[in-house]
Amino acid sequence: MNTPFWFKYWLAGCLFLSLVALGLAVRAEPAEDPQVVAQNVYTQIKTNLNVAAVNALVTQYFDTRSMAIQALGLPYRSFSADQKTVYAQAFDTYFKKSLYDVLTTHKDVSISNLVSRVEGNRATVKCVVKSTNAQPIDLALNLSLAEDTWKANDVVMDNISLIVSYRPQFASLYKQGGFDGLVEYLNSH
Repeated sequence: MNTPFWFKYWLAGCLFLSLVALGLAVRAEPAEDPQVVAQNVYTQIKTNLNVAAVNALVTQYFDTRSMAIQALGLPYRSFSADQKTVYAQAFDTYFKKSLYDVLTTHKDVSISNLVSRVEGNRATVKCVVKSTNAQPIDLALNLSLAEDTWKANDVVMDNISLIVSYRPQFASLYKQGGFDGLVEYLNSH
């Protein structure tokens, strides 16, 4: 299955937004101006874009285990403990590879109109993602606070959830190839 262009653009914005969100939400003292945080993160990514850096950023700012569970839905419940671990690791690898590919392909992405809302242990950060080759896209990042750390657990682009968009693809892969087919796909793409 080929990844659609809009999905790759979406993921590029996800990383920028998640880093900004963490910069806003984690601080106990007043946060920097959102535009300053966004520019600092954007500059960091532009100057240090390599596989190891992207992997570290995803590990730090995304709850890929939660995302993996939500993306698969009901079949996840039938997995053994070992299968759950293997699947979560495969999803993590898939997400990191996808994000790296997006960031190296779409380097002209910027963010603006940053707004955050925190309610207890949940937060949403919204912005507009812009590129010279596409229309602006409304992007929202859903975060959860666990162990004093904010982590993204879903990304919503133009009211379409990343997690919800994964479900039919993963369901089809699981139906066609079972657990092994799904994990093989995630590890090879």
